[in-house]
Amino acid sequence: MSEQEDRELQQIRNQIAFGLDCKVFMESPIGRYLTARANADIDAALQGLRDVDPHSPKDVQDWQNKAYRAESFLQWMGEAVTEGENAERTFIEAND
Repeated sequence: MSEQEDRELQQIRNQIAFGLDCKVFMESPIGRYLTARANADIDAALQGLRDVDPHSPKDVQDWQNKAYRAESFLQWMGEAVTEGENAERTFIEAND
């Protein structure tokens, strides 16, 4: 195996490990707490958007940013888990 292949294999292993770490974290009490807080922030932001004066761009933007921040956290964690799962499939296929 070449040095380049070794590096690629190590990168895949690291990605698998990171994805598994993220999955375990999200299933932990802290991960569940942060998920619940993010979802609550999204719900609050949506309610805020329903109630905000539509002629106040700053207020609309503030509510949108609150939702975006919470959604980003959930998206980042989901992507990390998915990338780990994809790396695991790649690793398995390469070793079959």
